[in-house]
This record gives sequence, C-alpha cells and structure tokens, in this order.
Amino acid sequence: MTKVDLEQNLAELEEYTERETAREFALLERHLINIYKGEKVAFCVACVQKHLLSISGLAGECLEGSCKPQKIWQDIVKWAKKVEEKVETLGVEKEETLKLAQEAREFRKALMEGVENLKDIDILPHQGKVLEE
Repeated sequence: MTKVDLEQNLAELEEYTERETAREFALLERHLINIYKGEKVAFCVACVQKHLLSISGLAGECLEGSCKPQKIWQDIVKWAKKVEEKVETLGVEKEETLKLAQEAREFRKALMEGVENLKDIDILPHQGKVLEE
C-alpha cells in the first residue's frame, strides 16, 4: 500500500475532516442534550464516548496533515480530552452538560463555515477556560 502524503493532499484532507468532524459534533451535541434532559442517559453516555474518540481521531489526523489553522484542531483535541474526563458526571452536573452541548455546537458551526475563515480566533465564548491545561 502506498503511503499518502497528507500535506500534498491538504485541501482534500481539510474538506473531509471538517465535514466528518462537524457530523460527529452534531451527534455528540444531540446526545449531550438528551443527557441534560434526563433521556436515554446510559445509552447516550456510551455514544458520547464513541463520538469523542472519533472527534479526537479526526482532529489528530488533521494536525498530522498540517491542516490550517492548526489552532482549531488543537482546541478540539484539548476540548475532547476535557470532556472525556467529565463523562462520569454527565447528567449529574446538568448545567455543565448543557454547557458542553453548547460548546460542541460552536465547534460544529465553525467547522461548517470552514476553518479557513477562522484564522486564529477563539470560538468558545469563555475564551479558553475549558481549554486550559
């Protein structure tokens, strides 16, 4: 099998990754809303974990392929890691669950607009509180 140079196919990689990551964020957002409402909690928590893995994986591939701007993909990886650490409290901390759903929505919207329009802006309203190490 021939290894593909992701940097040589950057436009295709960016388009694919934006679209697929936005889909995963849409599904993740829906599950977080269901958990917030107290609906299908056990089912949705398992799905949250699956979608977070997909989101992290897609963002990691884009980072490896040098997608622009790197900042949004780095932010997505950091955000997904923070959410993974909070999975056990989803639904218990209702306001936090809703906040995570809103953040997922913001990422999805930004990706649907196309990251080339984002440059290095912060898309989360709290300017990095969730993204702190």
